[in-house]
Amino acid sequence: MSSEFRGQTKSLINWKELEAQNWLNVKKWQEDRAFRDSYKYWETLRRLHKHSEPVGRVLECVGRCLNYRDTGQHKIQYRSEIMEGDEIQTLEDSYLWIFLYDGTLVRLAPKSSITFKEINILENKIFWHARVNLGNVLWLNRSTSILKEQTLRQTDLIFFPLSLYDANPLVRDTSLSLEDYLFSDNLLIEQPYQQVNSFIEKNNKWVNKKSEVFLVLPNTSIYGEALSIDTYVGLGQSNYFKVRDEIEVGLQTPVVRNFKYNLRGFANEEISDGNFGFWYEVPASAREANQISTPPEFSLNELITRRIPSIYLAREFMLEKYSKYLFEDLTVDELAKNYGIRKWNQLELSKRVDFLWTFMRRLETSNLVVAGRYRESLLEKYNLKDDNVIRSDYYELAYDRYVKEGEKGRENIYIPTLNSEKKKRWQIMHGIRTKKLTQEDVRKAYYEEVKIDPSLGEP
Repeated sequence: MSSEFRGQTKSLINWKELEAQNWLNVKKWQEDRAFRDSYKYWETLRRLHKHSEPVGRVLECVGRCLNYRDTGQHKIQYRSEIMEGDEIQTLEDSYLWIFLYDGTLVRLAPKSSITFKEINILENKIFWHARVNLGNVLWLNRSTSILKEQTLRQTDLIFFPLSLYDANPLVRDTSLSLEDYLFSDNLLIEQPYQQVNSFIEKNNKWVNKKSEVFLVLPNTSIYGEALSIDTYVGLGQSNYFKVRDEIEVGLQTPVVRNFKYNLRGFANEEISDGNFGFWYEVPASAREANQISTPPEFSLNELITRRIPSIYLAREFMLEKYSKYLFEDLTVDELAKNYGIRKWNQLELSKRVDFLWTFMRRLETSNLVVAGRYRESLLEKYNLKDDNVIRSDYYELAYDRYVKEGEKGRENIYIPTLNSEKKKRWQIMHGIRTKKLTQEDVRKAYYEEVKIDPSLGEP
């Protein structure tokens, strides 16, 4: 166990919060020192307790995204680093993608919040502990499987253009031949898939650790390996979660995902097996979890993240740039001194997970009681109305952008070269639109082409 971490000061004294009266009290200093010296490794444990490890970076923020760290808050944007203990929050009409250093992606919808509790690095795995505090949060594991190439356009377009320029898809030129006009759309749509699949296979050569996550919701805790979890959390309300299957996140190879979950209650030690691909509702009482049919609002929200090859491509770029050291065979001291990270072993992690099952169940059970009593003050803290957790403002702006981009794409910029290609009726028959055509435009184009006087009526 290393006692030195990159970024830590030599002194363990918290000078900013030090009270002069206590500092000058010799008797208190002697008592504290005697207590510390009674345990051989007190200094190492103190450094571990004070140390925060880096967990990831912002991939893209739309709107206003905040990071609450210690007693302060600050706005975050592309490449802002996130540390253990940070609470990340999106405000109204804001969306956020976060890249975690193992390749996991986390997406926050408007008025949502997540706290990254810890990252633990082992020889063969990376362990995550995080808590969804509020709203809609998607936890998206990085799979080594390639994406299934599709001819349908991307869905999460509200983040475009991405700040990571090289991850943006290609666009059409302003002048196209007829062949390009008719057939190049599919090529442009398929290009991000081909690019990201090549990058995934390249990065797979050195990505040699699997990821585990212990994700805490107020009403339940979820634990498993390589999980992609969609969650909805309200204050003092039902919680909803779903472990997505591989097809739903765009992968080519279906894989069975096993996970376990635990509900609330001080004496409730039962840990249940869950079924992936189904929505679970955990009522505010947090004593049962029921599989439900998918609410329409959830279906629309899932659509937004159904086809996101450019987001995946940005992930692969960032994985190569920021994460290689996590997958190297480094010693305990090398990982601590060079990167500020503690290396764990499997025995420690097993004990940690056992502890989390019990501790988080009891803590969240107490929180539920508090939330019931102080619901109004909690809503005021997060500047929220008493909204139902199932609501449309999680996806409204993102869905509107998706629809508008589709309509914009229909306003094609094909420049005709032959006389026949300039005829409106010919353009209509070939699906070419140089502007938004009304029904009157179509009618006039027909009469112009067949030389019939419009006053004579339809032929």
